[in-house]
Order: sequence, then C-alpha cells, then structure tokens
Amino acid sequence: MVPKTNQLLLVKLKPPAIITLADLIDRMDTIKAPRSLKGRRKKESTAAHVTALHMIAMIGRPPNAIPLEELIDIDSRLIAYLESQAIPHRTALRYVREKDCLLERARTMGWSSAKFAVRESWEPIKVALKPSPHGSLTIPASAIAHGIAASEFGEDAMAAWRQEMRRRNRSPSTIHIAESTFRSKVRKARLAASIPHLGLRRRGPTVYRLPTSRLTPSLRRDIEAKLTWKSAPIVEGREARFAIREDSRRNLEEILHQVCAFAVKKRGMKNVQSLREILIPEVLRPMVEWLLEVRKHRPASVARHLGLIRALLRQHPDFHPVDCSWLSDEIARLPREPNWKKVARKNRRSISYEELLKVPAGLEAAIASARDPLKKAWLTHDLLFIKWTLYHPWRSRNLRECRLPDLQIHPEQEPDDANLKHEPLPLDRRGPELADWARQRLADDPNEEFWQVQFLEIDTKGKHMIHELVSAELVELLERYLAVRDELVNDARKTARKNARKDAHKDAVKDVGSDAVKDANEDADEKAGKKHGDPRTLFLNRLCKAMTRQELCNLYARLTEQYVGRRATPHLARDSFAAHHLENGGTMPSLQRALWHRDECTTWRYCRRFNASTGAVALNRHLTALQRTQNMPSTVPSPVSPVPEQADSLWL
Repeated sequence: MVPKTNQLLLVKLKPPAIITLADLIDRMDTIKAPRSLKGRRKKESTAAHVTALHMIAMIGRPPNAIPLEELIDIDSRLIAYLESQAIPHRTALRYVREKDCLLERARTMGWSSAKFAVRESWEPIKVALKPSPHGSLTIPASAIAHGIAASEFGEDAMAAWRQEMRRRNRSPSTIHIAESTFRSKVRKARLAASIPHLGLRRRGPTVYRLPTSRLTPSLRRDIEAKLTWKSAPIVEGREARFAIREDSRRNLEEILHQVCAFAVKKRGMKNVQSLREILIPEVLRPMVEWLLEVRKHRPASVARHLGLIRALLRQHPDFHPVDCSWLSDEIARLPREPNWKKVARKNRRSISYEELLKVPAGLEAAIASARDPLKKAWLTHDLLFIKWTLYHPWRSRNLRECRLPDLQIHPEQEPDDANLKHEPLPLDRRGPELADWARQRLADDPNEEFWQVQFLEIDTKGKHMIHELVSAELVELLERYLAVRDELVNDARKTARKNARKDAHKDAVKDVGSDAVKDANEDADEKAGKKHGDPRTLFLNRLCKAMTRQELCNLYARLTEQYVGRRATPHLARDSFAAHHLENGGTMPSLQRALWHRDECTTWRYCRRFNASTGAVALNRHLTALQRTQNMPSTVPSPVSPVPEQADSLWL
C-alpha cells in the first residue's frame, strides 16, 4: 500500500495534459536534453518558438487560447501569411514543416487527435508519391480534407475525388494520369496493405503496341520509309492525291505498331524484318477478331485502320503485285452501327451556339475583376481563343498552326509561313462576296489595312487555298491580345532561364570560381533561349509553346465546363456554328465557305442533324438562291414558308 501522502505527491508530479499551444511550449521548455544533444535541442527549440510566434500573430489569439487541433489544417493560411510578411516561399514551407514537427512532438507527449491520425496515415503514401507526382498528391489531400484515413479509402472515395477534380475544371486526361500515377506508385512502393479497400491494378486495358526499341532495325527502317512515302508532299512513284496529313500519318503509325505487337506477342512471330511478313491475312484476320471481342474496339475505328492499311498495300510499289480483295471483304463484313445511333450519340454531346456564347461573357467578367497583369493577359488569350471558334469555325489543326509574322526581320524578307497578316487587301480579293463592312472601309480608303488569314493547299484538309478577313467583331480583341502576347512569352522565357540556371548550378562544383559560374549561366541562358523561343503561333499553351491537339481540346473543354457546365470540343463548335448559321437565315454556299468544305455534299450532311422543317427551309433557300442567279423557275414545291436570306457579314 502506498501511503496517502505519497499518492498525493504522485498526483502532483503527473504532467498536465497537452491541449493548447501554450501547454506544448511549456512542456518542451521543461524537458532537459542530454549534454550531447544540447546544441541540437537548443536549435530545435528556437525554431519551434519562432514558428509558434508566427502562428500566434496569424491567428490573433494568445497561445493558451489556441488548441492544437486548430493547427492541423492551417498550412495554406500560414504560407499566405508568411509570404505577406515578405518571407520567401521556401522559408514558409520550412515553417510549415516545423509546425508539423511540433504536432508530432505533442503526439509523443500524449496528445491525441483523430484528424491528426488521419493525416499521419497518409504520410508514407505521400512520400512515395512525391517524386514526379503528376497531380496524384491531390488524392491524399482530398481524403485528408474529408477525414478519410488511408485504411478506409476505397473506390467510392476515389470516385468522389474524380468528381471534385471535374468541378475544379481538370481535364479527363489530367485526372486519368493522376489516378494512374497514384495506383502505380503505391503498388511499386509495396504499400497496398495501407489501402486495403482500393484496387491498385491498372484501370482498363493498356495501349497495345510494341515499343520502337523492340523492333528489329530493318523493320523500324521499313515502317519509317513507308510513313515518309505516304506523308511527303512530292514522292516519285506516288500520285499527289494519295498523300496523307500529319494526323493520318500518326494513325497509320499507331496501327502498324499494333500489328507488329499482335504478330510478335499473340502470333509468336520472331525476327520480323519487313511489313510484307505481317500485313497478310494470317495476321490481320485474327487481329480484327481480337480487337472487336477482346479489346472492345468500335467497328468503325477498326474499319478506318484497315482502310489505311489497304491504301498502303494498293499504292506502295513494294507490295506490288498484291491482291487486296480479302482486306476489302474483311472491311465489308464488319458490323455497321445504325445511323440513328450515331446521331443520338452526337446529340448527347452537342451544345448549342447560345450556350457557347456564355463562355466569352464569363471570361470578360473575369478579366474585369483580375488584378494580376499576367493573369489578365492569359484570360485575354482564352477569350480570343473561344471567340475565334465562334466566328471562325476552323479545324483544330488550323487553330494550332496559325502563325504570326516575325516582326524581328525586315518585312520584305518575311517568311511565307505567316498565316495571319495585317496589310492592304489584294485586288483579286475585292470581289462581290466581300463583307459589307470591309467594302464600306475600302470605299472610304482604298489602301485600308485589314487583318486577314491565308492558308495554302497543304495546310487545309480540303487541299484548297483559303483567304478570309478576320471578323470585325474580333479585330479589337485581337489587337489587345497581341499587345500583351510578348509579356507572356517573355515571362515563360524568364522562368525557363531561371530553371536552367538552377540546374546548371546543381551540376557545378562549389569552388570552381566566378568565371566558371558565369560560363555556366551563359550556357544555361543560351539553351533556355533555344528551347523556349517564340513559336509565333497565335494561340499558346501555358508554357508559351505551340499547342498540341490534346492541349487545344483540353483548353476548350475546361473553358466550356467552367462557364457553361458542359465539356465541348472545337469540332462540336463547328456543328453548333452550322446549326446556328442555317437556323438564322444562312445559305448553304455561305456555310460551305465558312467551314472550308471543298465539296458541297459534305456541307449538306449538316442538314441531317436537324428536323425536317429546318432541312426543308435550308433546301428552299438554296433553290431560291439558284433561281436568282440562273433566272430559272423553281420546280420543287416549298413545304414551308421561305425564310428571307440574310446578308453574311462575317465571311468572304
């Protein structure tokens, strides 16, 4: 039995519970460190006191009124506060880490918190994700914000994270990459036991192709030679009409690599030296069955790929004489999707022209409220991009490749690859189809300069030259964007130069001297200048480089989802423009010119997507226009009253 007096003494010696920040600081001050660790402990104590002072100043309450529970989720607030006090961002991050060390020491001293336990359960996973996270760190951050521990995280929580990313206007490819990175890194780090309710295997089948490095050298050269033969503008032994565009070249390369992969991995063929050995019925027929039944490809996509292979076999001299009738039979026997299913699928994704007009209105409001000049410049870029597709429904390739003139050289030496120019209108372009507003300006001043666009035959899908004026509604916005475009490019170049210098300093030895450091800086600046020069394209990605096709679609989808609530693409915008044009008095010839269709039959396909009344009105308007030009009577009765034709002031 312990005497009563000793029991009271034990109660008095028991340390008080740690609840507030003041309790933690007092407990840390009372702990005596061993003599060998006194210097280190003193440094840690000083850092802890300084961090505590910053948190007290930010929160605005005394330390005995700040519970430790409140300090768990203040990282972003603390960083913003420290940066407002002119503290560098990296130093602010060190203070955040010191705050986490304070909470960890409190836990070792007896403090407990369910929220902190959730955060600690994700620490090993966050460490595994940090090298090249590709957005995967947002998954633990979302789980911690919702109070979900790693042991409780499952597919439902992952689906909620995907929904949250969509609300934050992240593109589907960004979400897919982040999720795939999360699953693969956790799996490779052998942390599957930490997330027992989440499957870490790959979602969906991987892209089935054979890496180029695994092809034999002769097969690799054969594929490259065939692709060059098909895509080059002029090749001996090939008609010009058989040349394919860059997109078709990529598709052909993809399907050829898939055939190689199927022949090697599924058919067991070894040491393949040329395409003649694998573009045969014994390989392609079972591959078609495999694509349809195992890979679940749509028959239409398989037919397109087989059509590219058939064209190659028919046209290239290396395959002569080859009978391709078996390949035509293979394409013909593929199941065809009913037309009503295609129309229904497209209608589900379609978006009206009136809805798209809400996007520029939202961007203009964002520009008016923006304070940062750089942010305002990027918003101006996005506004011009979205309005350009509403007035000029170009294909994505022309949106990406529209180039500005190089202003650093003499105008007389200007390269021919500039598509957008500001110059007087040529005399052969002042015909009757000129827009009314342009004709009025020419009447006032015959030397008036216009913003005009020109694409050569090789730049368009229809293989015909395009020349048109920039719409009058876009001129002021275009000039405003071009005035700030150099700021975007210079800022990207400055950031690239800074990063290049940082990498150069990492590789340099510390005691090499000032001359060597100066040389390293000059080399870094030269590499950054070559790598991050002005691409001279009208529209840029966020690194101020020419846009890829995926980046352009992602930007359009992000803007439409942010301001309309639905994802769209530039190609869907062409459909919306066509519907709006026909429903508001536009004629088929004017729509054909606007969409850059070479054949009018291609333009008439757009009438199939509307109801019978709309198609009849468009047909009647077209026949009325023909009657006016040819002075012949109309032989087709009009089922509905005709709509008066309106002048088209947007297009040449």
